[in-house]
Amino acid sequence: MTKPQKLCTTCFCGHCFPGPHAYSDGSACQAARAHRSPAFSMPPVFTKGKNTMHSTPAPLSLPERLRAAGILPTRQRLAIAQVLLQQPVHMCADEVLLAARKILPTLSRATVYNTLPVMVQGGLLRALRMDAERMIYDSRVEAHSHIYHEDTGMVQDLDASELSLPHIPSLPSDLEVVGYDLIVRVRKHTTH
Repeated sequence: MTKPQKLCTTCFCGHCFPGPHAYSDGSACQAARAHRSPAFSMPPVFTKGKNTMHSTPAPLSLPERLRAAGILPTRQRLAIAQVLLQQPVHMCADEVLLAARKILPTLSRATVYNTLPVMVQGGLLRALRMDAERMIYDSRVEAHSHIYHEDTGMVQDLDASELSLPHIPSLPSDLEVVGYDLIVRVRKHTTH
């Protein structure tokens, strides 16, 4: 009888445990860090049909999402993740701080300001530069555009079906388009 295969608790790949990438503190194994993709880390959940098995990814918990991004899930980071990753949001660092302090009152400003770029680098957030002084963090990381209300500071997602993008000029053969960022800036019309 063979022993059941132990899976890496971070990426469930079956290659990391036992081995040099199975860390007892729960930090991401090499495969999860290399891919930096929450989808890569989702363990399959099997349901039996008549003669087939269907694999459906199980949703990851916040600690699992942080680990999949190569981020150790501390109490502080979990409070920040709870604010940002539970639903689609657009928030500046100070808004994140205020909301996260409702969860963890001792959370410091420095921790929030240091954690946000780590979450961006890990692929959990997008950083949107609204102007020279304002950075907004977006919990929807797939490519999409935005409307920025300069009067109020509000940011909202813009449906791609509502856009007509200009023709992209021909590029040199060694270049390819990997994405675009579009922010439509609006303000109340002033009458003269």
